[in-house]
Amino acid sequence: MTTPYTYLIKCIPTGEVYYGVRYARGCHPSELWVKYFTSSVQIAKRIELLGKDSFDYKVRKIFKSGKDARMWEDKVLRRMKVIDNPKWLNNSYGVTFDSRQHPLLGRKLVYVYSFNQYKWMETAFAKVIVSLGLGELKGPKKPKGHGQKVSAALKGKKKSSKHINNIIESFNANTNNRGWIVYTNGISNIRLQPSELPPTGFHQGSMLKGKSTPNKNAGKSYEEIYGIEKSNQIKLKRSTQLKQNNPSKKMKGKTYEELYDSETVCRLKDARSKSGKKNSKIYEIYKDGLKVFTGGRVDTALFLFTTYGGSKANNLYNPSWLSKHNIRVDIRYTNR
Repeated sequence: MTTPYTYLIKCIPTGEVYYGVRYARGCHPSELWVKYFTSSVQIAKRIELLGKDSFDYKVRKIFKSGKDARMWEDKVLRRMKVIDNPKWLNNSYGVTFDSRQHPLLGRKLVYVYSFNQYKWMETAFAKVIVSLGLGELKGPKKPKGHGQKVSAALKGKKKSSKHINNIIESFNANTNNRGWIVYTNGISNIRLQPSELPPTGFHQGSMLKGKSTPNKNAGKSYEEIYGIEKSNQIKLKRSTQLKQNNPSKKMKGKTYEELYDSETVCRLKDARSKSGKKNSKIYEIYKDGLKVFTGGRVDTALFLFTTYGGSKANNLYNPSWLSKHNIRVDIRYTNR
C-alpha cells in the first residue's frame, strides 16, 4: 500500500532545513531516515561528511494521492520562499521547479581531507566543515608548474557545446560584464562603465581593425549567383527543410500535455497565466470626446459594430475608420 507524505529534515550542525515529499509506489512514513534519506543531493553530501545522526527528521503530513502530496509541497515551499533563503536546502519549488539564480551563488570551494579533493558547499555548511577540522577553504598549495601543465594538456582541444554554454552563462551572470560603453580615439578602443569619464581624445563609438571587404554577392538573387539549375535545387532543398522542420505543423491542435512532460506543462501554464494577467487590458471608447463604453476587447469590438456598424472584427484597430467616426480608443493595462 502506498502512503504519500511530506517531511521536514534539519541539519543540526548548520541549522539548515529541507522540506520534501515522498510519493513512490509502496512508500510509507515509517521508512523515513531508516531506508529513505530524501532525494536531495545537498542532504546526501551532509550525511556523507557529518553522518545521519547529525539530523532531526519529522513526517509533517500524510496524503491519499501523490498528486495531493506534490501540490502541498509546492504550496509550502512557495509560502516559505525557499529559493530566496540560504537557510533552506531546497533548490527549487515542488511542481514548476523555479530554481535559484545561479548554482554557485553563496557557495564556497572547500578542500575536504577525507576525500582528498575539492567540493562546492553552501557558505554555512563550508564554515561548519572548516570549524570541525574536516577541511579548509584554501586547500593545499598546487605544485610548481601546475598551471602550465593544465594549459598544455588543454591546448588545441575543442570545447564541447556544454562547456561553451557554461562559459556564456558564467559571463552573463557576472554583473561586472554588463553596462560597458565602448570609446575610441580612431586608433584603439577602450571599455568604460557609465560612471567613468573617457580620457581626452576619446569619443563614444568603435573602430574596426583593418578594412572590411564588401560581400560581392550582396543584393543578388540565387539565379544571379548560381544560375537557374542550381538555384532551383537550392530552393527545393530549402523548402523541404522548412516543411519538415516546421514546429507549428508538428504542434498544431495538440495540448501542452501531449507535447511536454508534466513538469514543463506546469511551468508553461504558470508562465502563461502570469503573462495573461500582466497583459490584461481594458478598452475605453470616447465618441466626440465623451466616454461611451468601457470593457474587454471582445465586448468593445461588439459594441462598436452594433452601435456604429462597419466590420465586426477590425473596427477596434482601424485608425481610419475610428477617425472618420470621431472615435478615440484608450487602452489601459489593469495589472501594470
